[in-house]
Amino acid sequence: MRYLRCIRPYSRGFGTANVGLNPTQDLAGTTPFHDHYVMLHSRKPPKEFPKVVSSPVQKALQLALVPSNGLVNFSWSPQQVLPSTPDEEVYSATAFSKGGSVIELEGLTASNVEEAVQRITNPRSTAKPSDTARPLYIYVCTHAARDCRCGDIGGFVAEALRKEIDRRGLTSVVKLGETGHVGGHKLGFLDSNFYMKHS
Repeated sequence: MRYLRCIRPYSRGFGTANVGLNPTQDLAGTTPFHDHYVMLHSRKPPKEFPKVVSSPVQKALQLALVPSNGLVNFSWSPQQVLPSTPDEEVYSATAFSKGGSVIELEGLTASNVEEAVQRITNPRSTAKPSDTARPLYIYVCTHAARDCRCGDIGGFVAEALRKEIDRRGLTSVVKLGETGHVGGHKLGFLDSNFYMKHS
């Protein structure tokens, strides 16, 4: 846990909603807010990503979300859902939107990007009522090829969080993932309250 203490003085924020703190005034180096974040579920962890990672689906989805102020990235977790097909260009994804909605997308391909954008940008029209509490999502950047600090410290942070979540028996309510580069060149976290921190 000493790694968490050492990165705290270097934190900076970005996210999809103002959660009581104005990061653009309070934290130096803040990146722009977005109304939507989409995490495409990767089959391999970010520590194995090349310096720049993209795919035709990611590019098409990013382009389609630009007018809605969206950002598309890749994430990996042993718990996240992957498509049953071995086709590399079929994705599952988790989409977070301003206002707190979380949508799970399956079978995302270049041919159904517009349908996915419709679901992401109009989450209330596709939302299903749920009696269960929504989990907390935490993403840690471990994209070593893009920034060695993310590879070195991000890996330790992710492992420490994973162990603590397991130790407390919170795996059903706290979803930890590792993510590709999120902007700046520092360590990043995203939770379902849409407040991101970078070191």
